[in-house]
Amino acid sequence: MRSAPPEVMATWPKPNYVDPITRGSALMVVELTLLPIAMIIVFLRLYVRIGWLKKSWWDDYLMVVAMVFSIGTTVLVIMATQMYGWDKHVWDLKIPELSTGRKASIAGQTLFVLASTPSRFLFSFRTSALHQRNRSSVSLSGAPLLSYSLRLSSSLLHCGYNAYPSPATGTSLRTTETASRKDPP
Repeated sequence: MRSAPPEVMATWPKPNYVDPITRGSALMVVELTLLPIAMIIVFLRLYVRIGWLKKSWWDDYLMVVAMVFSIGTTVLVIMATQMYGWDKHVWDLKIPELSTGRKASIAGQTLFVLASTPSRFLFSFRTSALHQRNRSSVSLSGAPLLSYSLRLSSSLLHCGYNAYPSPATGTSLRTTETASRKDPP
């Protein structure tokens, strides 16, 4: 996430640090409604596959891994909304709140990628299993997974690159972007 350019920031209204307008709790309601539904579906799947059919395969356990990371994503989004200013306008946040919100955003994006990778892998595997006679479709079905894994790796490297000061300048990207904005004391 990048900071807005100074000319855009100049058009923002005056910050309200005392009583800012918030978006309410709609996001928390949606998150706390959909997560239990998803968990019930995964538990029902496990009950049918393991308890009733007495057959489990590695795809069942991949869904459990995806569910764990999905729970982490949901918890992080709720925490960020309640504690890190995700429910406020950007101009109503001070620099430390912006920094913490960005860290939560990077963590949330990473958890989301980790939560969705098992299901993407299963989808590409199921697609290749349907077309086992055609070898080109089997090899091409792994291409989205490979692309997704490379994007995850590059985003994690990008996070690490921005977290530490550059040897040439002594500043990180985060410090350079927020240096143009000064909060009142």
